[in-house]
Amino acid sequence: STANNQTASSTPFDINNRRLNYALSDFDRRHVAQTYGVYELPFGKGKKFGGNASGWTQRLIGGWQVQGIVTMQQGFPFTPGINSDPHNIAFAYARRPDVIGDWKVSSCRPEKCFDINAFRLPTAGIPGNAGRNIIRGPGINNWDLAIFKTFQFTESIQLQFRAEAFNAFNHTQFNNPNANIELPAQGGRVFSAKAPRIGQFGLKLYF
Repeated sequence: STANNQTASSTPFDINNRRLNYALSDFDRRHVAQTYGVYELPFGKGKKFGGNASGWTQRLIGGWQVQGIVTMQQGFPFTPGINSDPHNIAFAYARRPDVIGDWKVSSCRPEKCFDINAFRLPTAGIPGNAGRNIIRGPGINNWDLAIFKTFQFTESIQLQFRAEAFNAFNHTQFNNPNANIELPAQGGRVFSAKAPRIGQFGLKLYF
């Protein structure tokens, strides 16, 4: 629906009252926690497992490392919207409802990310009082993991093997919900998500 895309533009629809568009940016990330780490597995010469390994055994089991990036992030803001145009504003992204209650829910779930009953159509000829980007969508809980090893053939030739998994635990990372309050069966609900788990293998030759 048109209302879904109204945060695509933050252009003021009333140049004489720019405060109507004073709000969070579309890409605002208020709270972000990101952790990165590398751990060498305890296999191979001098390690807990296979400590006496040598030759090809050491080359195969030693030197493996696990790498991880964990991202916890608050959701992106969006604007509640309407498709009809009771106040005769041509720009779809500027059509906003009136706020008449609390739209917040205990948690942003796919079946209900905000309460559309907290809004109503504005009076004809008067822009709605709902601000831009006043609601936040679902957050992000993402784990990217990799296991890799570098094989040393000569002093100047190395071969690195990597196995990587993005969104390794396949957590569903939901997109923002349908923002149209005029659609009772769709408004406030989530209908799409970001990419699921993606795995890849890689070989890199250094010489």
